[in-house]
Amino acid sequence: MKKFISKNANLRIILRPGLLPEPATGRLAVPSLYVKFENGIANVFKEEDIEMMLKHPGYNLDFIDADEVEKDPYADIRKESEPGHILTEINYGHPGKSIGSPVKAKFTPEQKAFMLESAKAMAMEMTKELAPEIAKEMLKSMSQKVVTEKTKEIPTEEAPMEIDPIDETSIDETLKTVTDDKTQFNCGCGFNSKSNAGLAAHKRKCSFEK
Repeated sequence: MKKFISKNANLRIILRPGLLPEPATGRLAVPSLYVKFENGIANVFKEEDIEMMLKHPGYNLDFIDADEVEKDPYADIRKESEPGHILTEINYGHPGKSIGSPVKAKFTPEQKAFMLESAKAMAMEMTKELAPEIAKEMLKSMSQKVVTEKTKEIPTEEAPMEIDPIDETSIDETLKTVTDDKTQFNCGCGFNSKSNAGLAAHKRKCSFEK
């Protein structure tokens, strides 16, 4: 078996023309011999037919041997075997909506490469134009994030600063002695205590001293 590739999707190659019968001489009719390509591909099995295909005038013009190429060179430019159809709906004798079959655009490898390079060039130009704006937006977003983080560190009335619990054992033993003369121990915030221990405990919680 040998595979052939054609430029046309529905090509027919006549290998031997048919002959009409001749009753006077007693010759019977001779049918024609041809090869039909389907979607640009034809598989020939008989050795005799393969030799006739290789000797045909259209060889290397209208069709080629598939063994000589790695892939179908006409896949991107081969036209469909049937044209696009347009169907029109008839509603009560009046033409209605028309529906057309989509037509696929086909491009050669050179055209595809050109379009790819053009798209890359356009993308580079757009990137150069948009880069300053993107950088400005990124800097703006980063500055807003820094301000937000700093604002979170400032305690408010709704969200007071969390204070670690007081460890009573860490208070100096000398501060636990209560004075006998009822001396007032005052804090800068206005708090009054009767002992050094109470004042020390208060200052651990008081934000004025901090």
